[in-house]
Amino acid sequence: MPLDPSGRPDLFTLEAGEALQRLGRLLGDDQSPGPDAIRSARVLRGASLLGGPPDFTRAAAALEAAIKAVSEGTLPWSARLAEVLRGAVEGLEVLMRRPRPWAQADSESALRLAGEIERARRLDREHCVDDVRARPALGEITARAFEHEIEDLGRGA
Repeated sequence: MPLDPSGRPDLFTLEAGEALQRLGRLLGDDQSPGPDAIRSARVLRGASLLGGPPDFTRAAAALEAAIKAVSEGTLPWSARLAEVLRGAVEGLEVLMRRPRPWAQADSESALRLAGEIERARRLDREHCVDDVRARPALGEITARAFEHEIEDLGRGA
């Protein structure tokens, strides 16, 4: 665990570590994340803003945005998204424990995690939009049903 100049663990490591442990537990099952996961992701992002490397902050922000979107219903919860988010939490736990200043490879790993989360969000959102577009709108269904009903009445059925 990285230490501050006085030899104590730094605040970022403590706060981010606790938030990542909570997220690991909360994302460990296949249920959609709820308010506790949003709070933990927000604490993680906040800790990284105050004392973490900038690229870690970007990955934490992507994680928070994905969890929030699922909770708000704008992003469907899927097995693929769950796997990506759990992998991101594990990757961030490893990076959080790296000594600072970070090497270029550490920054690239954090950016790769952020990219994976953002890509999963985009793919799942596009899949959801495609599903909605593939289904006729409720108004169209109602109009067609009404037309068929009128036709049936006209034929004396």
